[in-house]
Amino acid sequence: MNQCRKCPSREICRDQANFTGPVSVGGQSRFVVQLVAQTPLQHQALLLKAEQAFSIIQASAQLAFRTEVSVPDCSGRNCHTEIEEIVGESPAIRMLKSHILKAAQSESTVLIQGESGTGKELVANAVHAHSRRSGKPFVALNCAAIPEALMESEIFGYDAGAFSGANPRGKKGLMETAHGGTLFLDEIADMPVSLQAKLLRALQERSFLRVGGKTPCRVDVRIIAAANRSLRELVEAGRFREDLYFRLNVFPLRVPPLRERTGDVRLLTGFFLNQFSVSTGRILHITSELLNWFENYRWPGNIRELKNFIEYGVNFCENGVLDLELMRHRFETAQPGSGGPARGFRSEHVFPPDSLHASLAEKGRGMEAKRLLAAEMGISLATLYRRLHEEKRKLGIL
Repeated sequence: MNQCRKCPSREICRDQANFTGPVSVGGQSRFVVQLVAQTPLQHQALLLKAEQAFSIIQASAQLAFRTEVSVPDCSGRNCHTEIEEIVGESPAIRMLKSHILKAAQSESTVLIQGESGTGKELVANAVHAHSRRSGKPFVALNCAAIPEALMESEIFGYDAGAFSGANPRGKKGLMETAHGGTLFLDEIADMPVSLQAKLLRALQERSFLRVGGKTPCRVDVRIIAAANRSLRELVEAGRFREDLYFRLNVFPLRVPPLRERTGDVRLLTGFFLNQFSVSTGRILHITSELLNWFENYRWPGNIRELKNFIEYGVNFCENGVLDLELMRHRFETAQPGSGGPARGFRSEHVFPPDSLHASLAEKGRGMEAKRLLAAEMGISLATLYRRLHEEKRKLGIL
């Protein structure tokens, strides 16, 4: 395993893997084995013998575990994101990783900006993990998820009797909880302007008053903030304090959208397939046709949307195969204006009256029509997708 991690070709191997399966050792999924088919003949042979191959690998791993291997218990480890866990080898991601390491060596506040779904919290966690604070708490708060009336007490805590219904002993806020470590304020653009002044003072003075308190609380906390909107534009619109913006934007990090790093789509797809293979205990495979469509789609929801697509495929696929026909509905219902190959699904064809497609057309369009047809035929939705795909092949449409 260590040799694989050091191998410069490991990303190429992961890109080309046709089959992915988990290997359980000592009752837990410990690693993933991937098989590569270089020719159509090898691919067909693997389709027939993948289960057998993985069974042999599984048995060998179990034997090695019983006779030689001692697997440490990692359940109690403080698992922060290492830089290697940020998947991608595109120039944009290489630059981001370099900037993360520089930010980690600094004590300055960090402002991470990027679209929703790009992995801003992952970046914040990586900065913390490589900093001198890595052994201390990493505390995250999504400002958009906290009601305005509760946000001040959530961040700064409150003293006994601060307000009706308060804990009679008071409560520590996230600032105190993160003492010595990092406080990550996600979606900081949603923080009320009235609270921004108190945060600014806490950053400058390294102390603050709890709600209802009179004694300053001193803390040693590094602040990392993130936003999916331009804070500069919000400042100009009078919706974000300019002085706080400058105080946060000392070390800016930009997380690129997935459409700017299409070369990473294969790596991310393999990464998520590995995850779902381990969590489900199934051997998973994605066709090259679907992978090509993934690479040409614009992914307006970024990495979160890609993971959602793959999870959908894992839930509905049969025999562990994710193919284009299975994912057709997912592309059809993608966000309008997202571009990419999804538009190609809209072309109309005339099908023979006794065809599956003609039967489907009688029931209407969309997912509900497909579910009705599958139920009438007594087959799964995934099987229906496969048969529809085969029918198009036979009719020369694909």
